Amino acid sequence: MIVAIGSQDRHYDPRILDNSEQAVGRLDRALQIEGLERTSFCPGPDQLFSNSRALLVPLKEWAWRNGTLFHVHSSEEPKTSRWFRESVEPGLTPVEYAEEIGILDDGTVLAHQVNCGPRDVEILARHNVQVVHNPLANTILGSGMPPLLDMIAAGIPVAISTDGSGSADNQNILAAARLASQYQKALHQDATLLPAQQLLEIITSVPSRILRLNQGELAPGRAADWIVIDLARPNLTPTRIDNVVENLIWATDGSEVDTVVARGRVLKEKGKLMPFSDGTTAPQIMAKVQLLSERFIEYLRDALELRGTGANQ
Repeated sequence: MIVAIGSQDRHYDPRILDNSEQAVGRLDRALQIEGLERTSFCPGPDQLFSNSRALLVPLKEWAWRNGTLFHVHSSEEPKTSRWFRESVEPGLTPVEYAEEIGILDDGTVLAHQVNCGPRDVEILARHNVQVVHNPLANTILGSGMPPLLDMIAAGIPVAISTDGSGSADNQNILAAARLASQYQKALHQDATLLPAQQLLEIITSVPSRILRLNQGELAPGRAADWIVIDLARPNLTPTRIDNVVENLIWATDGSEVDTVVARGRVLKEKGKLMPFSDGTTAPQIMAKVQLLSERFIEYLRDALELRGTGANQ
């Protein structure tokens, strides 16, 4: 797991703003946590509009020093993207702003990048920046869709993701891949765009390369990470051996995952979640989640309101 640690120093509720010392300090403290052999950390400033040069540059320098990725949201919502160009950094798109302050390279990962300016794709390709496309959230929130085909044609590594459940409603990566392709096929009136095999790679091997992980494909020397899909389900029973991948992308609902293995450890088998490494079971976790939900409702009764962000502030 890679944890992107957030920050913001402008255009948010003033009670939760940071300075560079606080933001960098959080990252330094994270590196001192013991017992997290499978967890790493990287800077994850919230948005380009909510982080000034005074914060973004030191965070990128931290990423360089520690050899980590640098993750930030960019150009997600149309109203905020327009407001950024007009008022936050006049005359600059978020991508042009990021280039101007020197934080774009092959270790930079931009989430969304929906509302591109005329030069943005060329800038991203020139600096080898990587993009995470979130079609579920982008459509549900009415944000729009990025120029996905232009990005891919320009050689920009693009992974498909789901975004969080608060904006995407679920974590079904197959549904995200399907929607990404269906949107592009309809928009460009071309059924050949983003075929099933390419989509499978965009949710496996491509994100593995972006995240610098030794996985994403079944091959000698790769981490033993794989899933088993139940093809006996009526919606997945193949009519030909060569359309299994097509069925996987176009016909699944997400419940067909029978087995999940991560680094050789079985996490799910025959449709049942296995106990975690410390012996904790899924029902025990869900009981704690329910307790947290109840406590959160109690907290909200007396909690101070946090005002909007960005153009909605």
